[in-house]
Amino acid sequence: MVFDMKDEEMTTKERLEMEDLCSRLASLIPQDYSPVDATSQDYNQEITRLESAFVMYSIQNSFFS
Repeated sequence: MVFDMKDEEMTTKERLEMEDLCSRLASLIPQDYSPVDATSQDYNQEITRLESAFVMYSIQNSFFS
């Protein structure tokens, strides 16, 4: 898994939680899923939607931690 520079400051627990969340999100992708062309508008909209959902999930969990 690729982490950026700010991830170096994460604790081991936070890193494990992040990896667990990513694994859970990846498990939601159907096995027969075939992504659309990465240049298509639908693809970009779906990526934006998933990123927004991930940010909202992270924010909610940070308030309850």
